[in-house]
Amino acid sequence: MPTCKHFDFEALRQLEYQPGLEATVATHHLKLYHLVAAMQAPTVMEFGVDKGRSTCMFLHACEAVGGHLYSVDVVDCSGVAESEAWTFIQSSDQARDTIIAAAPAVAEGIDLLHIDSLHARDHVRDLLLLWYPYVKAGGYITFHDVDPTPYLKSQRKDNPKHEREAIGMATVIREFFYANANQLYLEYHFGSTGMGIMRKLSPLHTVPNPPVPIRSREIALSWDGLFWTARNSLSRLVRRLR
Repeated sequence: MPTCKHFDFEALRQLEYQPGLEATVATHHLKLYHLVAAMQAPTVMEFGVDKGRSTCMFLHACEAVGGHLYSVDVVDCSGVAESEAWTFIQSSDQARDTIIAAAPAVAEGIDLLHIDSLHARDHVRDLLLLWYPYVKAGGYITFHDVDPTPYLKSQRKDNPKHEREAIGMATVIREFFYANANQLYLEYHFGSTGMGIMRKLSPLHTVPNPPVPIRSREIALSWDGLFWTARNSLSRLVRRLR
């Protein structure tokens, strides 16, 4: 059984589908556990380790089904867990050749790739284009922090910088999905900062289409709409001046 420095797997499992924020976070991460636990001898790779919550989930599943987890982070996170089913690689997640040299099994196909490193639009886009060909048919790409709502003004984690990052990340995932919709399924789980689960249908080594920006329609207001918009704005201004 793996040892996880910061997390108790059984305690987290007891929180699954219970009320409260901690339970929501645990439930989202347990989705990763269940995906891997349903596989046979999977190769799992995660980008971004930090304290190792997802690492703990993956290792318990990998040990149960004969799989192996490769965790990649630019920071030395080798002390967050102990398991014979684990290899930690200190590297940029964009250094594909370095990672494959340290983990040759990855070149034979990844059953689940978890992206939870730098939450920036361009970075997530580059990871999808770089690593998508290495995900097996029927395999998964999962994402943490896909919902920007908690970072919006007056929300629980109010933070303009993280709001922009989360919006960019959510947008590029959606754009990537629609550019490759004939070979993907995508589902979101909201609550906390969200979890995204993408399933690949196309064969190993399939090169994806790059994300394509999705343009919103510019809706012209009618004269009636303009009148009520102006009226409401004026009413708000009068209330502030009182």
